[in-house]
Amino acid sequence: MKPWPHQLEALEFLSDKAGAMLAMDMGTGKSRIVVDLVAQNGYEKVLILAPLSVMANVWPGEFVKHAPGLLDVLPLAGKSTKTRQETAAKAIGSGRPTAVVMNYDAIWRKPFGDWAMKQKWDLLVMDESHRIKAPGGVASRYCSRLSDRVERRVALTGTPMSHSPLDIYAQYRALDKSIYGTSFVRFRSRYAVMGGFNRMQVVGYQRETELRNLFYSRAYRVESDDVLDLPSTLSINLMCELGRDGQRLYSEMANEFVADLEGGHITASNALSRLLRLQQITSGYGRLEDGTDVEIDTAKARVLEDTLTDIGREPVVVFTRFTHDLDVVHRIAAKVGVPSYEVSGRRKDLSEWSQGVLAVQIQAGGLGLDLTLARYAIYYSLGFSLGDYSQSMARLHRPGQTHPVEYIHILASGTVDETVMEALARREAVIDHILEEVKRP
Repeated sequence: MKPWPHQLEALEFLSDKAGAMLAMDMGTGKSRIVVDLVAQNGYEKVLILAPLSVMANVWPGEFVKHAPGLLDVLPLAGKSTKTRQETAAKAIGSGRPTAVVMNYDAIWRKPFGDWAMKQKWDLLVMDESHRIKAPGGVASRYCSRLSDRVERRVALTGTPMSHSPLDIYAQYRALDKSIYGTSFVRFRSRYAVMGGFNRMQVVGYQRETELRNLFYSRAYRVESDDVLDLPSTLSINLMCELGRDGQRLYSEMANEFVADLEGGHITASNALSRLLRLQQITSGYGRLEDGTDVEIDTAKARVLEDTLTDIGREPVVVFTRFTHDLDVVHRIAAKVGVPSYEVSGRRKDLSEWSQGVLAVQIQAGGLGLDLTLARYAIYYSLGFSLGDYSQSMARLHRPGQTHPVEYIHILASGTVDETVMEALARREAVIDHILEEVKRP
């Protein structure tokens, strides 16, 4: 695929910097630039740090799409850090060019963290680098130490300052310590105005021009509105793995029409009701025979949390099928610190929504709503209705929308979620297709 002009400019920007940031909006092609950087410089030993939700979803596909055969991409997830360390060491020891992909929550843990610190990496990539913005966080401090041992460092984020200008300090500490130094206290005293009780609260900012100029000395900024070549819509799938209990219950339901839970059973009387129960399980809950909902898995909720964190405070719509999922959306929105609203059979908050998350039950929100305030739509759970799905997409991509629209689907790997998505993507008769093939993990 031919790179966009801004991607070529970004690659040139990186060419003479040991550490630099691609501060580019979602969907503007940050990962493609990294692939080209690796190819251009012949890097053979690359460490990519990323949120768990994008490790296996994004990076292997980006290298295959833009530079097939360039190197082996090894996403390490779902196993102990010891097993992951052994797997990575074997891959690196093979002598083949390799990109190791590891999540922030595990990179510092023994024995992987000690092993990674001793390697001679050609390139360190910190994807969604705002995940290390907390200066005292264990992952942030580890990345700061690790970066001292890697000659080339690149940070990728669409929200470099998601909450305040002070967010940039720890990210630049891992990129280039000469920019803002190595003391957060000194950094804060120079750029923040302190007040409140014991003068320990940030009440304002100062030297903002200096802060900005230093930031752009190492950052290439692209907003999606500035990129004329972007497609008007983009659809991506974020995959997750059900946990042990979720996998067990899913398999029981897929094979036996009944799944045993402590306190009761989940049952299905026919193939169609089984599909409903399977989707509820992938959403993280099971409905017992007495109508009680029981939480059984958090895989999708964790991906939603990651995604909302990456988007920041921009308006976003989250479509769900189940009422239970609406409650999860509100809980996760509160956790990441953004307001949430709802359009469903029980609430009609559209007029109040101007920022944050709008949780929409897809059956209630497919028709008659103008959701062009948002350019991001997240599908937490999908219904079987092609009409509902198509209408929900049209609520954002319609006259009045001034941005490219990104549709993000959260899917549980190896489950009916993939089958539904495949059918919707091919615009087939969804129910007929699903009844022919129910995936079993």
